[in-house]
Amino acid sequence: DSYLFLAKQKHKTKLAGFSVNRLFKKYAILSGLSSDYSVHCLRHSLATAMLSSNQDLGFVKDLLRHRSIASTTVYASIMNEAKIKMQREAFLNAEYLSKF
Repeated sequence: DSYLFLAKQKHKTKLAGFSVNRLFKKYAILSGLSSDYSVHCLRHSLATAMLSSNQDLGFVKDLLRHRSIASTTVYASIMNEAKIKMQREAFLNAEYLSKF
């Protein structure tokens, strides 16, 4: 296995997940972002962006290392709900503006 983040040890072992998240939060705060951001938020944003650009659901599943496609389809359903809400708001705004 190859790892994106390695610990600063002689053996170059993988960095533990909690350590990656701690570093991510530290640099988010130093960058002026909220401490609410996490590596999980980054994963969610990546999945949402990829699916919104019509990336294959199976590819996103493999990239996120989900065992089940059902886990990945959660992102797609969240996206669909947001899209429906935006379309509804656009329709209501257009309907309102057409009265003038």
